[in-house]
Amino acid sequence: MKKVFYLLGVVLCLFSCQQNEQVVNEGTQETIDSRATKSDIQDAAELNLNITDYMKMNDEVKNMRRASIIMSQYVTLDKVNRKYSVDISEEKALDLGVDKANYDRVVSEIDNLNKALVDNPDIELMDLKQQYKDYREKLDSGFLLDRVMNDSKAEVYGPNSTSGTITTNGNDFGKDAFYPAYEVYAVRFLCRPAASIATLCTCKTEVSGAWNTKSGMASIFSNVTLDVGIAYSGSDVCATLYFGTMDSNGGTAAWEALKQ
Repeated sequence: MKKVFYLLGVVLCLFSCQQNEQVVNEGTQETIDSRATKSDIQDAAELNLNITDYMKMNDEVKNMRRASIIMSQYVTLDKVNRKYSVDISEEKALDLGVDKANYDRVVSEIDNLNKALVDNPDIELMDLKQQYKDYREKLDSGFLLDRVMNDSKAEVYGPNSTSGTITTNGNDFGKDAFYPAYEVYAVRFLCRPAASIATLCTCKTEVSGAWNTKSGMASIFSNVTLDVGIAYSGSDVCATLYFGTMDSNGGTAAWEALKQ
């Protein structure tokens, strides 16, 4: 019976890798950089996005991201108690261009983040006010504007590759799969939220029923790098990768296999 379940697991994993290959081979991605206007490029810089991600993002999420950036300068970190507070009134937020819906969203997200941090005492915290100051300096100096186009190459990945991207649109986990060679011992995920000021990201690897998991905090200004081990590699073993975030609009994780 155990042998039957094992073989079933192998079949399902192989299907996952093959399914990923079919999706990739349906066609090449359309190049969208050429459709970007000067206004798009400037707005992408202000939203701390490359032009490819900016053009793919809908206007509602862009507005959420814009509101999060404004609100971030009023989110205070209490290092002793490991919690954040929103130190701006709804009235003042409205004066700055943040509507009630986005104000309430940010307050709720920070509250949920504080609750999650209680169960994750080892998560490294971020000073969001300092990150906002750094962001403003980079924006004013033109650094972010230069990066908009230079960091926008879209790549197509398949199961025989050793890198890829997982994108989600909500709190559900997204996944990818590949065949790790013998020398692959872990997968590095570079994670970021879509619209939240700060959020927890979780990445997982699964090989033949053996799981590894790691979580970390990312913000609208700073990605988090998570190196997650894999239990087995080689001999046509299929590794399934998972990425999820507390951001209700999802996020993105670029991944690459790490070799010994």
